[in-house]
Amino acid sequence: MSECLSIISDDFIITVVRQKYQVGVKDSHVLAGNTGVLRCDVPTQAKEYVSITSWVQDSAFNIYPAPESE
Repeated sequence: MSECLSIISDDFIITVVRQKYQVGVKDSHVLAGNTGVLRCDVPTQAKEYVSITSWVQDSAFNIYPAPESE
């Protein structure tokens, strides 16, 4: 069952439907010593509302994205 939320103002109405979706990283191959790029695969309907904060490996190791200024 979905739950709907909305924000109403004089100019516009935004409606959000809560639903589950899967986010993941596609497999890619990198040679040892080279840079690996992790590209997060987010469903189109969720991209506007999702920001990636880290990737977790084996529930213990966090990989954080580089700041955008780098």
